[in-house]
Amino acid sequence: MTGASARALLVPIILVTGAIAWGLYRGRRIAWVAAIVTVVVGLAFALLTFRDFDFRDLQRVMGASEEEIALMGNIDIMPGLVGVWAATGLLWLVYLWWIRKYFRAPRTAAS
Repeated sequence: MTGASARALLVPIILVTGAIAWGLYRGRRIAWVAAIVTVVVGLAFALLTFRDFDFRDLQRVMGASEEEIALMGNIDIMPGLVGVWAATGLLWLVYLWWIRKYFRAPRTAAS
């Protein structure tokens, strides 16, 4: 996805992540759960997208000339990129799990 449609998709993403960030700042448990779901879904999309992605196609979409693409030879950074995405997602999940104690459900008078 490129152009105006990609930019239009960024608006709801910005609003949702902003709401999650605000909820985390306020200590809301629902925001903590939403953050975990967002990391898992984002990681799944990233891994599925980049798993079979051709780096040369990415360079073409970003506007590289055929000469520049040819100079890069057979560089294949996608396995490394997938590894970085996976490690980053895992670190986020570990961090979110570590801070879960700050997002416990409030206790009621009967508890």
